Amino acid sequence: QVDTLNTIVTANPPTPTIIQSPDKICSGQTATLTVQNSYASYVWGGNTTGTSDTITTGIGTYWLTVSDSLGCLGTDTINIEERIPYTDTPQVCVVTNDPISGFNQIIWERPSKLGTVSYNIYRESVIGYTNVGSRGVNQLSEFTDSSANPGQQSHKYYVTLIDSCGNEYGSSSTEHSTIHLQSGIGTIGEVNLVWTSYSGATPSYYKIFRKAASATTFLVLDSVNVANNTYTDFNPPAGSTEYQVAAVMGSGCNSSSKKGLTSS
Repeated sequence: QVDTLNTIVTANPPTPTIIQSPDKICSGQTATLTVQNSYASYVWGGNTTGTSDTITTGIGTYWLTVSDSLGCLGTDTINIEERIPYTDTPQVCVVTNDPISGFNQIIWERPSKLGTVSYNIYRESVIGYTNVGSRGVNQLSEFTDSSANPGQQSHKYYVTLIDSCGNEYGSSSTEHSTIHLQSGIGTIGEVNLVWTSYSGATPSYYKIFRKAASATTFLVLDSVNVANNTYTDFNPPAGSTEYQVAAVMGSGCNSSSKKGLTSS
């Protein structure tokens, strides 16, 4: 008596899983590709070749063929792209005096958060520029410089951007300068005002404000052409009088907290 049994053995091919491999890396960086499970052999191909379970790669396409103890094969492919950071130079919107603290305030445009990590704020010093602070991308795009005295002089500022790859973009070519106002009493009791020009943007004109000792708010006294940096008040009120000068811009600028800001 003869009995026959047919048995079909189906081998499941191994499926390699590539781990610890970001989809994108910065220029010049490397990534480590490893295989989750253990196999009898490994053959890497593409932009980098190898025969171990781990390779270090750069930007490119890579594929892997593994075999198990039964000789069954499995394959996988991965493509690693270059991360293109956000490289637009940040633009200062306006520099002014914070009405609450009295310190200089720097406000800049933030059109996008894409690829951005933080911003650095630089102020002109005796030699070169000094980093006076930074702001994260999710913070307000404004900075109050409490380390400088606006009553002593005008100050120049610019802002740089730090991208997700650690690169810094921006330069002093985009700097803005605050206004510095001074006053003096003339021979017949008139008050002479003189101020430094706003730089970094061209104002449409300058507006002069005055607050008498008996007043609680500043009132508009007059306006002058942008080419003028002086003004004489021939009829100042009696007692202690305060003055302000504002550079009025032709169009408003926008930051993350202020919309349509039109003067410094």
